[in-house]
Amino acid sequence: MTIQIDLYSDWIEYQKTFLLKLGYPVTGLSAPTQISIAYFNAIKRRVTRRKRKVFKSDVFSCPSHLKKGLQELEGKIKGVHDINPHLSRSLKKANYNDQLLNDWGILHFHLGCETEDDGFIKREGPVLFGCITHDSFYAINVYNHGNWSNTDLIEIIHKNWPYLLEKFRLDDVIGIAYLPDSKIIKQFRNNKINSFVQVMDGTIYSQPGLGYTTSGVAADVSVATIRYKKFMISLQGLVLEDLANEIENELVKLGHTKGEKIELRLLIENGWSYVYCDKYKIKFKLYAMNCEPIS
Repeated sequence: MTIQIDLYSDWIEYQKTFLLKLGYPVTGLSAPTQISIAYFNAIKRRVTRRKRKVFKSDVFSCPSHLKKGLQELEGKIKGVHDINPHLSRSLKKANYNDQLLNDWGILHFHLGCETEDDGFIKREGPVLFGCITHDSFYAINVYNHGNWSNTDLIEIIHKNWPYLLEKFRLDDVIGIAYLPDSKIIKQFRNNKINSFVQVMDGTIYSQPGLGYTTSGVAADVSVATIRYKKFMISLQGLVLEDLANEIENELVKLGHTKGEKIELRLLIENGWSYVYCDKYKIKFKLYAMNCEPIS
């Protein structure tokens, strides 16, 4: 029996289709690696629709003219509503590298009340800085637009929700010889240099956003691109080496003639990967795929 299969190429096509579904152009993305980076970068920067609790820091304050917008955003966060329109318009660009997110894992949200023609919330000056987990939204504070490297952001998280930073704490590091301030951190980011942060009580953290490569791409995006390529190659090996006879036997029951060519392609549904035979409309379950956290 000959199996015709190329799961990695199918995976790239899947990502292209998904990017198009989200409204991202893919015409300028020629290499498979470019497509994967754009895909995982888009996923990293978008917020899933999910009901979340809202927590505010002990220093949180909001200008009076933005309180209505804040209330609307909180309502969306607590309900199952799309809050992506409150994010930066850079969200339109799949390959945009969000330095604040990639370095510190923090997003900023606009607090206007009107939706503009492109679907984004009207810009109203100061923005809300916050962190998002699976079930919670942590409102750090409202600062003027542009405070992307303000070390107070990390200081506030450390004081209010240290568990968010726990896995990034460098317990074996006694101190940093050179303590970069907000201005220097901005310069580091512009030059693609990762840096540690030391808060006032001496605690030192690495990058809560997992950092970035020398190209500016988020480190976890780069790792996911490589890891899923290897995963697809591994899946294909599983099909060819371990499942070929089982698949052929099932297809014979549907009228397939043993020894004839079988065409299989990748199918991803509801968080699972399958190989699918279009001729007989049958799929064979493989492994879980945690690659589509966008609703």
